[in-house]
Amino acid sequence: MIERNRNHPVISKKKYLMQEKKILFIINPISGGKNKDFLPDLIRSTINNNIPYDILEWQSASQDIEKEISKKIEEENFNILVAAGGDGTINRMASFVKGKNITLGILPFGSGNGLARFLKIPLTTEKAIDLILTGKEVIIDSGKINDKDFFCTAGVGFDAHIGALFAKAGKRGPMTYIKKITSEFNKYKPSLYNLEIDGKTYSEEAFLITFANANQWGNEAQIAPGADIQDGFLNITLIKSVSLLSAPVIASRLYLKNIHKSEDVITFAGKKIVVKREEDGPVHFDGDPGMMGKEITVEICPASLRIIVPSKSLLK
Repeated sequence: MIERNRNHPVISKKKYLMQEKKILFIINPISGGKNKDFLPDLIRSTINNNIPYDILEWQSASQDIEKEISKKIEEENFNILVAAGGDGTINRMASFVKGKNITLGILPFGSGNGLARFLKIPLTTEKAIDLILTGKEVIIDSGKINDKDFFCTAGVGFDAHIGALFAKAGKRGPMTYIKKITSEFNKYKPSLYNLEIDGKTYSEEAFLITFANANQWGNEAQIAPGADIQDGFLNITLIKSVSLLSAPVIASRLYLKNIHKSEDVITFAGKKIVVKREEDGPVHFDGDPGMMGKEITVEICPASLRIIVPSKSLLK
């Protein structure tokens, strides 16, 4: 039996499942680097007034969209919130919905789409909208790194370092990301980390450490192939070192789904992880960068997010 942390409320099922669908679509026009001008009309033609719905578009990055969503939910009783955008938008809307009896739907427009890919949500927009109408609702776990929610992965080390540089870059897109990796790879050195995982302590030098609720960073790069988004645990993948010779092998293992078999990798599973490092530095949560201190707490939030997945999904 999975222990439930009282600090992370578990969503109740029965009362909510009796409600009728009422959908609020949230579109972030600038996220993911993909044009979404067509989306409102596509939503209207697909829904065709068969279900009550509304569309709310972000006007700017500084907009307090959560305040506007809360007002609409209070006034019009929406019970499904559909986020259209990249991984950062999905994270922000999932954080808003987390712990509430409101269901999250995803229209993926990101470059990685880690959570959507893990949940088998279609990347084709028309099919993703159709899934909102025909899919089933399940409850999944989420994670927290200090005060930041994550739903796919979070981490420290090289990938967090690149994420911080990428966020400051003038241009977005995969080529910018690849250029950052290429320019920084030889400069970056593994750091010493002291980990406490559910009371057990470990000390390791690591190139990077990923805390995984789902199995991948995005684009099917599976950093934690065995991750189960409903088991009440986080999977932890620690890559000890990466050289020019080993990098291609490790990269291929991500897509072969066997990174855990590498001699340069250590894996763990746990509910609460305390990370101690030698200095403050970058972290990432679902790809979004941030800065945190020498001590970081990472923990699972069991059964905390209601979400729509394909009706044939093995998730329950």
